[in-house]
Amino acid sequence: MPRSRRTPVETSLEALESAWCPSRVQSIILDIICQHGPIADDQIARRYYQQAVRTGDVMPSPESLRTRRSELVDKGLVEWSGLFTLTESLRRTREWSAVL
Repeated sequence: MPRSRRTPVETSLEALESAWCPSRVQSIILDIICQHGPIADDQIARRYYQQAVRTGDVMPSPESLRTRRSELVDKGLVEWSGLFTLTESLRRTREWSAVL
């Protein structure tokens, strides 16, 4: 007979508490784009982290934030504005707008 826990152990509870919901992150990103767009991914990340410090929201990596923004594009909620801007390292990057 397989062994299984009847109650969660401490580490499982910690993992559950630290887990984040991509839809929550997507919602925050969409709000940022609606308020500040057209906006580039690095600017989205900067505003996301500023807000997360105040609200206690999770802090995903910049790569994860880009993935969540990309998912919003796939859902038809965000699109490329047709504009470019420069990153801090002076590389050209796209700016994103909400589809209203």
